[in-house]
Amino acid sequence: GCTDFGLLQSFDGGNSWLRALRCWENGKLVSMGPNYRNTCYDLEFDKNNHNIVYSIWSSLQTAPYSPNASYLKAKGAFGISYDGGTSWCFKSIVEGDLILPYRMEIVYKQNKRIIYIASENKGIFVSYDNGESFQEMNDGIPYSYSLGENNPCIFANEIISTKHGLYAIIGAGASNKKDKGFYHYNEQLKKFESIPIPKNVAVFRDIVYSSKEDCIYLAAIATSLDNSANLKKAGGGVYRYKDGVFTQILDETISVFGVDLDSTGRLYATVFDGKIYRFDQDNTTYELLVDGLFHVLKNISFGHKNSILYVTSWGGGTERIILKGKYE
Repeated sequence: GCTDFGLLQSFDGGNSWLRALRCWENGKLVSMGPNYRNTCYDLEFDKNNHNIVYSIWSSLQTAPYSPNASYLKAKGAFGISYDGGTSWCFKSIVEGDLILPYRMEIVYKQNKRIIYIASENKGIFVSYDNGESFQEMNDGIPYSYSLGENNPCIFANEIISTKHGLYAIIGAGASNKKDKGFYHYNEQLKKFESIPIPKNVAVFRDIVYSSKEDCIYLAAIATSLDNSANLKKAGGGVYRYKDGVFTQILDETISVFGVDLDSTGRLYATVFDGKIYRFDQDNTTYELLVDGLFHVLKNISFGHKNSILYVTSWGGGTERIILKGKYE
């Protein structure tokens, strides 16, 4: 999935690419309309059937870096494919499709799929019928009025499911700090509750859950300055959240955009200025793995037996990194 081109597919290991441009309407395979073919922000193969693919699409390519009035006019939809991603069935998330879906989380329960979508203008939605219909679940999250009093928005950037319920990052791209936060969904009260974040953290950017350690890892952006004479940036790095406590595990001067875990539970972090950090097997210490890349973003993927690392960039395409050494 990518901006400007929607979805690209390769059937030969990445040597050549085709653009997915077909969808189903009223039982007929037709050309995909311009509303849903510009940008594919998230993509997930079904864990039990890889012929089924879930995705979210938008007509807007600029999210989530600078929220503006164009967010209110974006057309977006949830997509499901039954042929590995070659053709798509689009489902409306909200009436009129005026939504900017950005991230997706899928919870698997036998034959049922609970689908959560974080949108960049209308907050968070959930589907209990495999994407046929969606309902809003924003109770507890305050509206932002940064786009005007008549345009209330909720800039939802990430949502993740854990054994302790749902967690969400709100407003990572918003300019007003009041529009940003970290939330946990209270299942009994059916509402989100704000979690106070460390004092010097400007904003969280990415989130991943470790079932092995039963904790959450968060990427934080460094934008504020401390009071020391050298005026270092503060509030960035990587944080571990466990049992209600935040612990910083990577230098606060670093603006980390992405975090992810390989199949062994080992943590990786990407920095926008071109660095990738790798932690040890206990995720306590770290090393600078790669330097000198171009504008590394949050998406990290792992190849064969964790020996290959893929990262995306803002303007520099995708990097394939061959990791040397023994990987189990």
